[in-house]
Amino acid sequence: HTTGTQAQMASAAGASPSAAEACWCDGCNRDLTGFSYSRCATCEDYDLCGYCRSQGLHTEHSFVDMNPEGADSLLEAGITMSELAEDQQLLEQAADAVFGDISGDTCSYQQHQIDEEPPDPSGSRRARARGVVRRQGLFACLTCLQTGGQRAGICLACSDHCHADHDVVELYSKRDFACDCGNKRFPYAPCTLCPDKTEENASNVYSHNHDGKFCLCDRPYPDPELKGQAEPMVQCVTCEDWFHQDRNDEVHSGIPATPAVFTEFVCPRCMAKMPFLACYSSIPDGVTASSSASACPVSTSSNPQPSAAPVGGLFFISLRERLCACASCKKRYADAGVNFLLDPDDSLEAYTRRGQQARPTLTAEEVKQQFRSLPRTQQIDIAHGLNDFSQALREFLRPFASQNTEVTSEDIERFLEEFARKQRQKRARTAY
Repeated sequence: HTTGTQAQMASAAGASPSAAEACWCDGCNRDLTGFSYSRCATCEDYDLCGYCRSQGLHTEHSFVDMNPEGADSLLEAGITMSELAEDQQLLEQAADAVFGDISGDTCSYQQHQIDEEPPDPSGSRRARARGVVRRQGLFACLTCLQTGGQRAGICLACSDHCHADHDVVELYSKRDFACDCGNKRFPYAPCTLCPDKTEENASNVYSHNHDGKFCLCDRPYPDPELKGQAEPMVQCVTCEDWFHQDRNDEVHSGIPATPAVFTEFVCPRCMAKMPFLACYSSIPDGVTASSSASACPVSTSSNPQPSAAPVGGLFFISLRERLCACASCKKRYADAGVNFLLDPDDSLEAYTRRGQQARPTLTAEEVKQQFRSLPRTQQIDIAHGLNDFSQALREFLRPFASQNTEVTSEDIERFLEEFARKQRQKRARTAY
């Protein structure tokens, strides 16, 4: 149904409603503002979304397709059960890459006992303080930051439960971090999931990412000044900040052109602190790490030190597998605070595998059965959500397919962040 007599007059005259016209589906009460939908040709004010039409509602009357100017057609086609199973599996794979084995219902601070482990002899792992998780997807709440809070990071569950109506920025996976929700960094926002936390997580490392800023240019993502433009970014494997790719300006001059194939990127700031990593960029593919000093690719006699002059960033192929593990190099890693590079469980690939192992594997038929067992209102919400996701993902992948270019994990992570941001905006619009 719609609001106001002008919409009824426009419909009677056969005109298209405006994209801003308030409209709700009479089948599921979903906000249809700005979307295409169907209007009953007989009833005075009865509208259905594409999914409810596909479910056979109100078949006793004929319908007129309503296409507001600039409308999005995400809801027109509905969704089949086969598509539901396929999209569910796609969603799970995407979630594994971003959230790993972290629960969306329990604050990650309470998971520290499961994740806790003693340091190993190599020094690549260290004992973790209370609440610190080896790797997890993090968020920053800009609403709390702007109302007296400090730089802070919150887990997936707290972003949904404690800060659901706030302006939240996704930071993607970060290592060795404890959820700050409810501690002294949030004086006006107590944690509803895990109130028993220490006042300060001393081992947490904060950066301008926690202000919602990224890269050498210190800009937000997505950048409001670049609306509608592509913003490919890549994450530094050491500091875990995100950097724009292929920007031809002075600010981004330290970031080289993106190669066709790479597995790791080290930013200019980190390369300036660890110039010895540069020797690994020229090692032939297939050469793996050595623990012998005689085979060390870094010259021990020169003893490279952090350079005072800016050093450009570098892309690598299998950097972790090629790192030398001799005593001299281990000292270099320890001095630079990057022992984690020797830890195979620190990588994004290992993090994704943990998510896959923690998630029960369902067949397509099991997904369908679970869907059918849900209340109809939940079925509608899931179907709409999957339609939204599928359409957005197809639009995102289209330019990669047309240009025959590779989609990296960083590309997928950025897509998911943008999709999540739009979904939060949609929920906020519906709430008010």
